[in-house]
Amino acid sequence: MSDAMSTYLENALINGTLRNTAYSPQATVYVALYDTTASLATLESSTHTGEIVGNAYARTAITFDAPSGGVTQCTQTTFPQASGGNWGLVRYAAICEAATAGNILYFGQLQLDKQVDDGDTFRFNAGDLTITLS
Repeated sequence: MSDAMSTYLENALINGTLRNTAYSPQATVYVALYDTTASLATLESSTHTGEIVGNAYARTAITFDAPSGGVTQCTQTTFPQASGGNWGLVRYAAICEAATAGNILYFGQLQLDKQVDDGDTFRFNAGDLTITLS
């Protein structure tokens, strides 16, 4: 997944580092999945259009390794198994500050779209999500 920072996070970091405005990151962040109706522009603006819904989908808590050289990678995270129907074609992922609603922090398009059918389990293996600040 290529990564980008949301406008929300860009502004929060500028305010926190250059304007002495407090930014309090959440203790837990979550990864959300989006279908083909989402876009990089909607995700950048922290809009959740196209987030997968129903059939046992839920955002999943995710952790990242300690950064080195401005780069961090995720540890493995597994979503609930699709149940009661398909999730459809997953194209994008985003790191969010809440289990529902909330702001998007980082986002990107998956290298390949992934069809998630009833009974499938979607996961990111360790290192599948990399965040780079440069």
